This record gives sequence, C-alpha cells and structure tokens, in this order.
Amino acid sequence: MTAITEVLATRLFTVEEAAVELGVGKNYVYSAIKAGELPVVELGTGTRSKIRVRATALELFIEQRTHTADPAADVSAWV
Repeated sequence: MTAITEVLATRLFTVEEAAVELGVGKNYVYSAIKAGELPVVELGTGTRSKIRVRATALELFIEQRTHTADPAADVSAWV
C-alpha cells in the first residue's frame, strides 16, 4: 500500500461529506447508518458525540450496491 493509499484508506468523512460523495441527501446516509448498512466511527461520548464514515466503509457500501442490469429486468423502477 502506498502512502497516498494509506491516507485515503484512513480518511474520515462527515455525514454531509459522505452524502456528497454518494450524490444523495444526508437523510439517506443517516438511514443507511441506522439500518447497519454503513458502519461509522464514533468520536466522543454522550449526546454531543460525532460520527464519521471511513473512506473504506464508503467504498464497500458502493461496491455492495454495484451490479450489472439484467437485460430482462424492468429498470424503469430505478429512475
């Protein structure tokens, strides 16, 4: 692993930054976190704690949702 790859692998995104990377709203990211689909790092304790999303977790989240469309599938539901 190169130094740049290591830095990117340890990068932490705010929920807002993760939403921008995914091209979605913050509520979608919060829903994915609540559903256990997107793991987070908790910083601090109590009601003022902050959460961050690792770049590697975001990459895995994207990979798990990447697929090739079935030619026979009705893709109109995707848009």
